[in-house]
Amino acid sequence: MTSRILVTIATLTFLAACGGGGGGSPTTDAPAPQPPPTADPMPTSQSAFTSDPATTHDALGNAATARPAFGSVTQSSSVNVSGVSTDAAQVTRQGSTVALRVRRQNGGSFSLNTAQHLVEASAVSVSPVTGRAWQDGILFDYTSNSLTVMRGAIDYSSTDVTDWMAGGYWLHVRGDWANAHVSAVEVGAFVDGPEISGPANVPLTGTATYNGIAAGLYGLEAASDVSGVPAGTVELGEYDGVFRARADFGRGTVSASITNIYVDAIAITPDGTVYDASGSSASQLHFGAAPISSNGTFTGTSVTATDPRFSSLRAQGSWGGRFSTIDDASGDPRLLAGTHGGTVTTPGGTEVQFIGAHFGATPDF
Repeated sequence: MTSRILVTIATLTFLAACGGGGGGSPTTDAPAPQPPPTADPMPTSQSAFTSDPATTHDALGNAATARPAFGSVTQSSSVNVSGVSTDAAQVTRQGSTVALRVRRQNGGSFSLNTAQHLVEASAVSVSPVTGRAWQDGILFDYTSNSLTVMRGAIDYSSTDVTDWMAGGYWLHVRGDWANAHVSAVEVGAFVDGPEISGPANVPLTGTATYNGIAAGLYGLEAASDVSGVPAGTVELGEYDGVFRARADFGRGTVSASITNIYVDAIAITPDGTVYDASGSSASQLHFGAAPISSNGTFTGTSVTATDPRFSSLRAQGSWGGRFSTIDDASGDPRLLAGTHGGTVTTPGGTEVQFIGAHFGATPDF
């Protein structure tokens, strides 16, 4: 369920450069408790953002190999921002307001909340992962020299305000829109919620499967081996897919995959042409066995990719997460959630970088 964050950024930056501006305003018909919202796709615009995609591509590459950090689970990085490597993201709920705050290692921070930065809340639906309530969407804020966008979702109980989990990803961009220049980019993914904020009771025997979803941001820099695309074309967009994980508690490891991937993207050719690059992808991502710690956290560095269009792919990256502090009906942690990132290179030199969040639950949730 992609929302074209990057196209939204392009449009908003274009409006700012033309004299528009201002932050989002809350809708009047959003249900309570109000979760992170959603936005309809906006038309692609030649803009300050799309004129300088390399900075965002570099930031994605830095985040792709950053190790997930714990409190919540956060995986992020930046380009041209002093003192930032992996930030710490925190989601809070107070009444009808949901807020995301990202604290940098250099002491700075930025935040977004549904009371001030809501675009449009999606309708309440049934979670595709847990069967609880589910809403997803987008928050944004921008000025003449900065723009912050967060794509997120919340999976929650309609009767217990303490029973919820949120996840998503963000971009924080600074630049001179009037002169079509991006100077700094921060990018990251996160998951947070009460039941993944403390030690989990991890079994010592048995196995469990976790089925869910994954989504994130990606950037592609094409070489000559991508059919129909000029070498040097940069593609920027979002992806989502089916997430599956298997925990082997006896071995103390967990592995996972993302399949059925769909991308919603724009591409910028070397001559500045911008076109839509959305569609299903044949690629699959695989995350090798990561050791599970005694408190239920896990981090791994085995990331591989497959695609029938290429004989082989070289990949590197990092992934991790936390198990739930609540057991399912079988006595296993009822969900796991985390972040992932990687860089994939084709034999001809095309490079894809991605950063995202994943979330899965057991059949006995």
